[in-house]
Amino acid sequence: MNITNERKLASHIKQLGESARADIFPELAEYTKSASPLVRRIAASALGKLAGVVDATASVDLLRLLLVDKHPQVRQYSAKALGAFGDKASCALKLNRFVEVNQRA
Repeated sequence: MNITNERKLASHIKQLGESARADIFPELAEYTKSASPLVRRIAASALGKLAGVVDATASVDLLRLLLVDKHPQVRQYSAKALGAFGDKASCALKLNRFVEVNQRA
């Protein structure tokens, strides 16, 4: 994807995040899987903006995956977005950490 298309797509995703519409979740979910780090980080940000509107469990699951992205800004945006989901994110992250520690043992 060329940079012009990435920027156009990022702008579209930003608008989705500002839409306050739960029905756009599937589209955002697909963008979190993009080959473009720009698209993934803006999708993470958009999910965070929709906290309280979209399904929290599904959103937290997607954002948790982005916490291990190879691009630091994707990880940063994902962590910030998870903060918007409050206790739901906290519980999921603690459970994730518990599983990781016990798998190593």
